[in-house]
Formats: sequence, structure tokens, C-alpha cells
Amino acid sequence: MPDWMIPLVFLAAVCGALGMIVAVPGFIVGVVFLILRGHQQVNTAWEAFARSTRMTFNSGGTLGYPKVSGDYQGTLVALSVYVSGSGRHATYYTQLTAAVKTAAGNSLSVYREGVVGWLDKALGGQDVQVGNEAFDLGYVVKSQPPDLAQRTLNSAVCGAMLELGVRSMSLKEGRLQLYLLGVETKQETLTAFLEAARIVADSLTIWAG
Repeated sequence: MPDWMIPLVFLAAVCGALGMIVAVPGFIVGVVFLILRGHQQVNTAWEAFARSTRMTFNSGGTLGYPKVSGDYQGTLVALSVYVSGSGRHATYYTQLTAAVKTAAGNSLSVYREGVVGWLDKALGGQDVQVGNEAFDLGYVVKSQPPDLAQRTLNSAVCGAMLELGVRSMSLKEGRLQLYLLGVETKQETLTAFLEAARIVADSLTIWAG
């Protein structure tokens, strides 16, 4: 390299470094802005939903997610955001928890059919059939006692879960939990989600004891 080019190369390197110094903070600010805007959108939607259902709204703060809780047509429920994993591998779910009346020892686990479910069944794992073809094909069902699933997962429950695309549902020690993929903000979907939980809770109450 000719001697006269050395200062030019050095200057180019310095300019490149300065550009990175300016660009990186700008990128970080942009990412933070998008995160804050997303949180604000969820807060706004969930606060409006809490008002429409006469439930309590709790803001998650600057970077947290909100929570909606209260009595929905006789069932105590709590709507929140559940995060599985972290960073780029994080998966966000809308989580609905409901207090239900059920007999001691009753448990229920319902989750979408997939590789894990297929392997589980292939190895002889429990998968209770409830008599709804679309539901039986789409979900793996574990139940204790086995007939709890067949008594609880009636046509109304199966239809609601299929229509909403519920990813999973579990019942343990009187706590019912349902999950939707993503952070839901549509009022009609949130209402349908609460309705699905209420239908399940009512069905469990009928067979409690």
C-alpha cells in the first residue's frame, strides 16, 4: 500500500467506528420505542376490556404486562401474559386462570397435538377420546379420573376451544388455566376466551363431588 493511502484508510476506519457508535444507540432506542409502544397498546386494550367487563385492571408498569382480574358471571378469573423462554426464543401467551369447584384429586391436561403429543401417544401415553372428531384429532387429553374429560369436554367446550385455537388447558387443585398463543388485544376474542373458561368452570361444577 502506498504511504499516501495510509491516512485515508485510517480516516475511513475512524469514520466507520464513529458511524457504529452513532448507529448502535439509535438502534437500541428504536427497539425500546417499539417495545414500549407494544406494551402501551396492550395496556390500552386490556384497560378498556376491564371496564367493559367491570373487572379490575392492573398496569404492568413501563415494561411489564397488565393483568385483568375479577368476577366474570360467577367465576373468579385473572387474565395475564405468560412468557416461555427468553430473548429471541421467547414465546408469548395470553393466560387465563379461573378458580373452579371440582372434586379432590381431579386433574385435566389438554394440549395441541404435535411432535411431543405424537411421541407420547406412540409410547403408550394416555389420550382420552371425548367423541368430538375434530377435537380428538387436534388435542391430546390426559384426565384423572379418565371419565372427567368425557364429562367436562362437552360439545360447547370443544367448540369454543377449537374456534379460539386454545393452545392448552389444565386443571389442578381447583385452578383452571387456558392459553392462547400471542398477546391478544381484540375485545371480542378476549370476551370469547372468558366465555370458554366460564363454560368449562360450569361443566366442572356440575360434576363436582
